[in-house]
Amino acid sequence: MKKCTHEQRSIILQRIAETFIDVEIPKIMMNWAEVNQLKSAGYYIGSHTCSHCMLGTMSDEMKLQMN
Repeated sequence: MKKCTHEQRSIILQRIAETFIDVEIPKIMMNWAEVNQLKSAGYYIGSHTCSHCMLGTMSDEMKLQMN
């Protein structure tokens, strides 16, 4: 699923939901109210990097070379 586009992922999840009616599809992202609730509770909300490789597709040697 990590290598799928957002559109492909949505199609797959929709098919799962239609096939297995007893399966609850997890939310992928928080909404703004949930983010604000975390912030109010003292959590720091920051961004994730956009520049690292998909770690699950790299060999251990490649990961070590990046460090």
